[in-house]
This record gives sequence, C-alpha cells and structure tokens, in this order.
Amino acid sequence: MKMMKGFLVVLAVMLFCSVSLAEPHGKSDKEDFRSKVIGKAHLMLINQEELGLSEEQIKQIKDIKINLKKDMIQQGAQIEILAVDIMAALWADKVDKEAVDKLIDNKYDLKKARAKELVTAYVKLNEVLNEDQAKEMKSLCMKMKQHKQGWSGRKSGK
Repeated sequence: MKMMKGFLVVLAVMLFCSVSLAEPHGKSDKEDFRSKVIGKAHLMLINQEELGLSEEQIKQIKDIKINLKKDMIQQGAQIEILAVDIMAALWADKVDKEAVDKLIDNKYDLKKARAKELVTAYVKLNEVLNEDQAKEMKSLCMKMKQHKQGWSGRKSGK
C-alpha cells in the first residue's frame, strides 16, 4: 500500500511538472483571449467620443466588462479549488478513481463554460455598436496593431 501511495505521489509530481513545462512562457491562449475581450471593452470606453457612444452604450459596455471580470475571477477560483480537491483525492491511501474522474470532469466543464462565456461577452460587445461605430472600432484596432508593429519592428542601437 505504501508503495502504491509513493507511486501515485511520483506520478502526480510528474504530471504537474509536465503540465507546467508544457505551458508556454508568457500568456496562454485563454489569457490572450480574455485580454482581447476586456481590452476591446477598454478601447471602446477610452474612445467613446470618437465612436459616438451613447450613455446607454457606455453603460452596456461597462456592465459587460465588469461582469466578465467578476465571473472570470469566480470561475478561476472554482477551477483552482477543484485542482486542489483532485490532488487531495490522489493523496488518499486508496484512490477512488470514479470520484477523481468526476472532479476532473467538473474542472474541465468549468473551463469549457469559461471559454464559452468569453465568446458570449465578445459577441455582446460587438452587438452594442451600430454599423458605423463598428467600422470606426475596426479602424481604431488597425491603428493600434500598426502602432504596436511599428514599435516592435524598430532596431535598437541606431
């Protein structure tokens, strides 16, 4: 029994090490998409005059942004708690595979729901703007991309 527990501990450590090494340095895809959605809301708000946003549109954008941030924090905490529960279940003298499988399913169901919520928020942000505002927003985004490329494309030393 002690040998089995030792094997499970080694297996769990290897699993966590491989997952942490597999994660690219910097932002993961989910962080990039979350940043894109929240960044778009922020860009809309700081350019509200240029976009010609009404008070109602500003309120809608703020609500989407704030609710998304709150939900991401809450879901992130639930995902972390499930990860701790999974590890605790693996540390048990006798591992209940069905219980661990259920915890894993719950964890990834939350991650799936989180990704879908980001897409929903992105769509809602786009729906707030009328056609002319959407064109202006696209123009602002292109200017931002060009500005970023201009800075990153410079050579140092000259």
